[in-house]
Amino acid sequence: MYKGNTFLAVIAARKGSKRLPDKNMMLCNGKPLLWYTIQAIFNSGICDRVVISTDCDIMAKFADCHNIGLIGRPDELATDTADVRDVVVDVC
Repeated sequence: MYKGNTFLAVIAARKGSKRLPDKNMMLCNGKPLLWYTIQAIFNSGICDRVVISTDCDIMAKFADCHNIGLIGRPDELATDTADVRDVVVDVC
């Protein structure tokens, strides 16, 4: 683990994708795509904490099962026009 500053990884994963619905939970080699994002963060050794900001019950359950922090995302930040910077501000 990196021993400098403390880092929080925020995964912004909403359910309402227009082009590819439910893409974060689509399986690739038997695991949801969200799993690969989480593993990449953990494998980096830089982040002390990981949270998922989501409006999706399935992703919330997935986060809970994998001991990932969960922040419920308000409807106004779960649109295709929402700015991810606003999501991060909401989390912090």
